[in-house]
Amino acid sequence: MGPLTLIREGEDGAWRLYGAPASAGPGAAGRQSACVMCGVSFTPESLVALGGKRYCAACKETYLRHRWQGTLPDPGKSPRIFAKRAVAKIIDVNVLMLLLTKSTYFAESSTAPGPIAAATGLVGAPLVYIAIMTFCTGWLGGTPGKLVFGIGVVNERDEALDYQQALVRGLAEFLSAAMLGIGYLLALTDPRGQTLHDRICQTAVVARE
Repeated sequence: MGPLTLIREGEDGAWRLYGAPASAGPGAAGRQSACVMCGVSFTPESLVALGGKRYCAACKETYLRHRWQGTLPDPGKSPRIFAKRAVAKIIDVNVLMLLLTKSTYFAESSTAPGPIAAATGLVGAPLVYIAIMTFCTGWLGGTPGKLVFGIGVVNERDEALDYQQALVRGLAEFLSAAMLGIGYLLALTDPRGQTLHDRICQTAVVARE
């Protein structure tokens, strides 16, 4: 028996995962919940909440596969999600512009030679920007703009990115920007709503639960 093996408690009992806590006495029947995909009743501890609904372990894999393939009724490629991403990016870019303005001010106030001070400001601001976006994505699941609009970044397993994945994705995003924004527009035609840097890093932007 494996962790995804289903076992039944008695002839008319609820199905639950092998190793999950057993129902506690006669009152357990009132605490059963049905998987929205297969309709089988399980103990609440055996179900996983995804997309605002509850799935059993077996159906969770099916749900994640369909979500990643963009075959759910409301996949991440929807115009609503794309519009939120666009406005969120404006917020994030304003953060970058603020950093550039501050770095230019400090560069002009420094005693370093003009070219060195200017180069320090131009290089320092993007580095700080990447650090901030990486920290927010790795810790909170999205950049400041995305958090405002209730969307976040996940990998192909529908899991939040760790700091390393967030950093790589942040660096890859410069490729989407370098293509005059075409890398971002790919999300409108991709079945999973992925931009160029999403495809490179195997990530997607989805509505946060």
